[in-house]
Amino acid sequence: MISALIALGGVALGSHLATISQERLARANYQYQLRLTALDKRLEKHQEAFRLWSRLYEALHSPVLQDVVYQCQEWWKDNCVYLTPEIADRFVRTYNSAANHPNLIAIWRESGSAEDSAKVKENFEFIRELGGNIHLAVGLPSVAREMTEGISPFGVT
Repeated sequence: MISALIALGGVALGSHLATISQERLARANYQYQLRLTALDKRLEKHQEAFRLWSRLYEALHSPVLQDVVYQCQEWWKDNCVYLTPEIADRFVRTYNSAANHPNLIAIWRESGSAEDSAKVKENFEFIRELGGNIHLAVGLPSVAREMTEGISPFGVT
């Protein structure tokens, strides 16, 4: 009789442990699925950021620049939480730098100074670098290592 009770207790304990294991496995699977979904969304939003940066870079010396800056601002409001913190910050600073670029050029043209010329070049380089930074943030090894140097919206230079 005692051995039957011990056996029954063992079955009950085994059943309880199996239920706990199944619950933990289900929870881990759910968290894994959430991470995969977030990763897909993050990758998608970084690609969109790259596409917008490309438009911004192409429009840098054109009359549509302010329209593209506005597109960047609106997109950022809707998508910044999907970007890495570094890229979210850098994206804002880049479209603000692009919006100011024509002013820097005008100041340089008026002054002709080497200092103002350097400011224009520094601002341009800051804008240009965002493309490579986005590639690095995504972290795809073949992209991050092979394409960060000389990246431009027109391909690798």
